[in-house]
Amino acid sequence: MSGCRRDPHSLLTYGPLADNIHGFDERVRISAIRRITGAIAPSITEWCGLEPVAP
Repeated sequence: MSGCRRDPHSLLTYGPLADNIHGFDERVRISAIRRITGAIAPSITEWCGLEPVAP
């Protein structure tokens, strides 16, 4: 986490491993994106207080 001492807002930087990140030829494996999404999504929904929508 960064920014916690200077800013009252929490900040977390987390993402998949990539080649040439943010370059014109950036490459990220789909499996890495799925893994990161599976790790981040539950935390975001809990933090934001979201609840499942009934079908």
